[in-house]
Formats: sequence, C-alpha cells, structure tokens
Amino acid sequence: MFNFINDILLSSGLSMDILHGGFRLINISNKCVYIEGDLKLGNLSNTEMEIKIKKGKITIKGKGLKIKNMSSTTLLIIGAIEHLEDNGD
Repeated sequence: MFNFINDILLSSGLSMDILHGGFRLINISNKCVYIEGDLKLGNLSNTEMEIKIKKGKITIKGKGLKIKNMSSTTLLIIGAIEHLEDNGD
C-alpha cells in the first residue's frame, strides 16, 4: 500500500519522529490544501483562513476559500489559494 507521507520521509532521509506533535500540509496546485495534525480553527472567511497549530498558526489567503472536509485532526480547504504562511516555531 502506498503511504505518501512515509514515502516522502524515506526519500528525504527525515525521521518519522518529525511528525509527532507537528503538522503535515499538502498543497495541490493551489486549488486544495490538506492539513493534518493538532488543529484549531481561528479567523475564517472566503479570502483568509487561520488554522492554529500547536506552536503557531497557518494562514491561507485566496479567493473562494471553503472548508470541504474536517475532522478532529484533518482539514481540507478548497479555493483559489494565493498564499500559504506557517507562523510556527
């Protein structure tokens, strides 16, 4: 079975320990952002979304931003993504 995150870590030489307590973010063609980790929602609008993470926040800016799917540890945002910023430690 293919595991995207594990394959990236193996290819990069990074340890699986890097995933504990952090977050994972995948941006697909600036149309979809998938975030996984310990997440809390901050300010939300259709042009800017703030996602609080353990050590800071992720800011997503764009047009027509919508939360497509959400669970206690995952978030899927769609729209025309123009800017992503990780303001974490």
